[in-house]
Amino acid sequence: MSGRAMAGGVSPAQRRQIEGIRVAYPQWQGIVDEIERCQEWAAVAAEPPCLLVVGPTGAGKSTLVGSYAREHPAVLTETGTTYPVVTATIPSPATIKSLAMVLLAALGDPRATSGTVGSMTYRLTRYFRDCQVELLILDEVQHFRDRDSRRVLENASNWLKTLIKETGVACVLVGLQGEAEDVLLPFGWDERRPETVREFVSFLALVERALPLAEQPALAEMGMARRLHGASGGVMAYLMELVRGATYLALAEGRATLDGEVLGRAFAQRLASVRRGTANPFHDAGTGQGDAGAAPEPSHADRVGRA
Repeated sequence: MSGRAMAGGVSPAQRRQIEGIRVAYPQWQGIVDEIERCQEWAAVAAEPPCLLVVGPTGAGKSTLVGSYAREHPAVLTETGTTYPVVTATIPSPATIKSLAMVLLAALGDPRATSGTVGSMTYRLTRYFRDCQVELLILDEVQHFRDRDSRRVLENASNWLKTLIKETGVACVLVGLQGEAEDVLLPFGWDERRPETVREFVSFLALVERALPLAEQPALAEMGMARRLHGASGGVMAYLMELVRGATYLALAEGRATLDGEVLGRAFAQRLASVRRGTANPFHDAGTGQGDAGAAPEPSHADRVGRA
């Protein structure tokens, strides 16, 4: 067979065209919009925006994020090269050094395999700043879990969390449904397991005290806590997006604190588009002091969101 001809009479150009077909169906476009939002908000957000994209093998996760990265290529400038979007695959098993190595290689470091963990981390932090990285996309997030023991590899995952926090770069994590979630689980809510409720309520109590309001809101009160879990699915980024949005509204309107009415409006503005299918749990909530139905455990669909 010559270099020009292929089986079945398909030419190389035709094969490239066929293999390059990408159809931006609504679900695809919705995820792309969320990735774009993370990238845009990285410069101004109080915390680095993060997104977890999960799905079964063959669902098109890697294709989607790869397509997004190609639309944001490296740019050669007079002073160097900028990398608005950096993509890498988490090695298996994930260690700090192996993860640092693939990230350095993605940024074009000629000494990506050299140095101590400390020196590699320092170079990465500098590269992220000098190369003006806005978004980091990491595929195969389930590699943060040991294949045999199923234990989360905390050293590598904690190192990554620290790197993201210190650089302020937005992050998209991509992984297999049913495995990636074990690495980045939302807060649970199961009243048959009171410890899950206590954990979430304790977190809300800390949030209450941190808000710049004249009166501390009763977010940790049981009825309100149920509503907040129902609104966010237990995903911390959703929860903080909701609380921050409500706080902005309250301050702009001269409100002393947060109640169900303002949280309901914040849900409509900030979360309704990403929590499709979730009814606004603050409708008719009044001050939020009343009881609410038990918050459901988040579904896999709910976990396609910021981590």
